[in-house]
Amino acid sequence: MRVVLASSAVVAVFAAIYCPSSNDLMVAYGDNVQLTNQGWTVNGGGAAATKTAFNLNDGYVEYDMDVSRSNSGVIPNIYSISPSGLGGGGYDTDDKYCDGAENERPWCIEMDWMESNGGCGGATTWHTIAGHDSDGCTAYGCRISSHHNSPTFHMKVSYDGSGNPTVMKDGQIQSGFSPAPEGGFAGKVRSAHASTGAVVYSSQWTSAWVPPPDDCPGSGGNGDLPGSSFSISNLRISGSVVQGPEPTRCSGPQPTPGPSPGPTPGGQCQTFYGKNNDGTNLKSSADYANSADECCSKCGEASGCVGYTWVHKLNECWLKSAVGAPRDDACGGCVTSGTYSAPAPTPSPGPRPSPGPSPHTGCPGGSLAACIQTCPSSNPVVFETCVGECQVRCSGPSCTGGDDGNNLTDCLSGCPTETYADCVGCCASKFPSFVQFPSVVL
Repeated sequence: MRVVLASSAVVAVFAAIYCPSSNDLMVAYGDNVQLTNQGWTVNGGGAAATKTAFNLNDGYVEYDMDVSRSNSGVIPNIYSISPSGLGGGGYDTDDKYCDGAENERPWCIEMDWMESNGGCGGATTWHTIAGHDSDGCTAYGCRISSHHNSPTFHMKVSYDGSGNPTVMKDGQIQSGFSPAPEGGFAGKVRSAHASTGAVVYSSQWTSAWVPPPDDCPGSGGNGDLPGSSFSISNLRISGSVVQGPEPTRCSGPQPTPGPSPGPTPGGQCQTFYGKNNDGTNLKSSADYANSADECCSKCGEASGCVGYTWVHKLNECWLKSAVGAPRDDACGGCVTSGTYSAPAPTPSPGPRPSPGPSPHTGCPGGSLAACIQTCPSSNPVVFETCVGECQVRCSGPSCTGGDDGNNLTDCLSGCPTETYADCVGCCASKFPSFVQFPSVVL
């Protein structure tokens, strides 16, 4: 399926997980850029990009970045831009470039996921306001920086439905942007993703400016660019296509919308919003869950699970075999933790006593006639009482259309003229052997 942005109309496909092949990528500039499946290597000055612009709302981009061969004072990077008017070919030429800086290129929202100073450290920076005369994420950006624990690291950048990003580097959430993003920041990101999409762009360059931390070597910039290289690998994008061709999907299950799970059968969850419960992970990787309730349900289905931690913006559900005391999550309410208590076992039912005799249940002999034959015949009064009891226990259709009485005489006297013959046969069957009693007249 191919999706194109025609004039100002936006058409998008449903969310999927993409693993772009080399054919889904393009060399933006440079003679020594090598495209691979799910990544690229940039030697010297150059850049690579996706041909597709993605709606990343409720989605993510993740990748491995190797800056071990990038020199100090050189800036290997990966970020997104939101150019308009790409057409069916998507981002197929660098003439369509835009960014959040003040330069001769068109301005657009720029989200710098990682700009590194060689292999020492780097910064994540947002640009959502044109120029630099305002508060918030201007051309100067809202930034956070850190040293690399290793020059090879994994990053995952997720966006919730409102456009708010969460950045994780080797599993650690990056927080504390300065200055703080302006009011309406998330809405701008959300709108850009929905209207024009985000092109993944990655380059290597140098200048007199390099990103912090400032204590890294080469902080004066202008490093050895020709002798530097870096690579991006294992690129995965969860989102929908806004502009350009649909790239290669990852193999394996794709996300599909479904109903929210019902309550965990029998078990009970105690939930702590904005708290982390640490403890011991049940598995080495997280499950996917759309809510804390769904995460709890997964815990209830997993053997040995006693609690969970749900990371909101990443939809990660970490099941726990042991939990600690709830503590503040230190990220302003980005996780919810809980404990799960399994239902108490249902006791096995004990033996049930046999039911005692009931005066009005069961039909002795299995039929009214058989029941009456068991009645004592020595005493007409007792016999008639017994017959009445048999009628109660062995009630069947009426011969006369009303009360058939307690004996053959009463039954015959009630037979209607129009069905008399049938009624006589019915009464004889119902009261079969009573001629021995003086009170019975045949």
